[in-house]
Amino acid sequence: MALPHAYVGMADILSKQLFKAATCNQQRRIGTDHLVPVPGFRHYEVVADTETQLQVQSDCQIDAWTYLPGNFLKNQVVDNLINIRGRGGTFYGDNLSQAIKMATSLTMKWLKFSTDKLGPVQAVIVRLLVDTFGSRILILQGVHNAIKQPEVHILGTKTRKKVDVNQIRTWILANLVSHPLTQKNTPETEVLDEIYSWVENCRPDSFQRQHDLLQIYAKPKHYAQPRNPNTPSSAVFEPQLSNPQIQTHSQPPPPSSISISTFDHIPAPPDPEQTAGILLKVQLLLPFLDNIAPLAVRPRQSAGLKDKFLWHVQQSTDRLLPFQDLAISRRLILADGGPYSPAHLRTRAGFFSAMIFWSVTFNAPIVQVSGFPTLFRSLADWKEAVEQFKEKQPNFFCNTNAYGPCVTDRSPKNIESHYVQQAFGTPLPWLLDSQISVSFKTLFDTFKCLKGLGLFTSFMLAVDYAIAGLVRKPSPAGLGKIVWELKKGGQKGLRNLHYNVDTEQETVEAFCNFHTYLENCIGQRIKEKMMFDVFITEHLLCKDSRLELKDFKQLKTMYGMKKIEDSIFSLSDDV
Repeated sequence: MALPHAYVGMADILSKQLFKAATCNQQRRIGTDHLVPVPGFRHYEVVADTETQLQVQSDCQIDAWTYLPGNFLKNQVVDNLINIRGRGGTFYGDNLSQAIKMATSLTMKWLKFSTDKLGPVQAVIVRLLVDTFGSRILILQGVHNAIKQPEVHILGTKTRKKVDVNQIRTWILANLVSHPLTQKNTPETEVLDEIYSWVENCRPDSFQRQHDLLQIYAKPKHYAQPRNPNTPSSAVFEPQLSNPQIQTHSQPPPPSSISISTFDHIPAPPDPEQTAGILLKVQLLLPFLDNIAPLAVRPRQSAGLKDKFLWHVQQSTDRLLPFQDLAISRRLILADGGPYSPAHLRTRAGFFSAMIFWSVTFNAPIVQVSGFPTLFRSLADWKEAVEQFKEKQPNFFCNTNAYGPCVTDRSPKNIESHYVQQAFGTPLPWLLDSQISVSFKTLFDTFKCLKGLGLFTSFMLAVDYAIAGLVRKPSPAGLGKIVWELKKGGQKGLRNLHYNVDTEQETVEAFCNFHTYLENCIGQRIKEKMMFDVFITEHLLCKDSRLELKDFKQLKTMYGMKKIEDSIFSLSDDV
């Protein structure tokens, strides 16, 4: 078996005992210099021998017989054959499932792993936890307890009952999804990530002194300041589950009563059921991330509710789809040659065209006409483009209801009366001079002063330039202040989740909380595909009430909260 590189995994960090065993994976026999592998860690012995050879050559060959007694394979094969026949069956050499089972058994015995029946369940729990939150979550005492006795801490019973994946997921959702250790780039997680990295890089033939590990704690940047002055600093390094008490019910708590605990770092949204609803909408709309038109034809009357829901969103992506860049109008304006393309981003023509898009043509029929341009270098270009449609009604060129209730200042007349002068007749240092840096808020305030744009149009225009890289995106707190200023769909969405948003401070805190909550609930792969950022959070809040379609309401009722939780848990899966 060629091993060009030897890697020591750290799935063993299930408890303090295993943590210690993983960092000190060999013991010296008293009275001799012979190193003896700790039971269950024969793979470290293999790694040590392999790395010794790799120091002087590019690859190496290892033979399992080197690490096995002479009669090992014969005895194990006989034992396995007896077990198979003892169940009344007959062993065939070409029976794949039996061959795999025997090979698995041999491998586990060779590496001296436990063959306890509980092992596979524990492996599933660990895999779900690590894939969802990273290895740092395994350090929690409550997690260790659940892994050691899943029937007690997950099912709440002392009897031997089978624990399935859905029950594990429900337990994770109820107890861990908002824990501070699920966050990234916090003092606590940086400490644990450094410890993990140090342990993972340990090798049997290169021990470090114990104080090397302790030096990690000595770095000033890792001393976390608790947000509650009454909380002792040591609490940061002794995190507990939200509910340390052993549950006494035999089934997981009913979803309507699930309470995701509140932490100083990530308080959960006030209304779990409303939160589950908004996450379910995201989960149902994931097909749009792979196909801008998931359904080729209109579903029949007898089709499922999910397909009907997708079809309604597909027919009005500008109005309903929370993945903003995938909606039809924005997808067209982002195409090559448009105002946000590199060639036109810092040009007056690009700015002129962007104003026309957000203030006039967005979500209007004309923007979807094949071949209709998205870049206009002058007023004459615009007039030439619309000349062939002069018999059309005004709403063909401009949907005044694009942002909800009728907005009276949205009109093609603004192009000649305002936008030409603003794009071609005034200084635009923020646009034309790449050496000048302005903040998102400054750009938003600049647009608010322009005639014919309006508050929300100014915001969307600033969002586009931030996404294009012209200005830096705002922080969650910065965007939270703008959500308060806009007093539109973002604030309404937070209120629907039962946040208090009666003041600017409350709105900022609510937005920051919900953004962080989404960031921790959704897996990295999905976040990358949906281009997750603060703007997606705001857009999702705006679309939430619009997505309360008849099909969704029926689907939510049919699912029930238990199935909803199982569905939205897939948002965290990056497999």
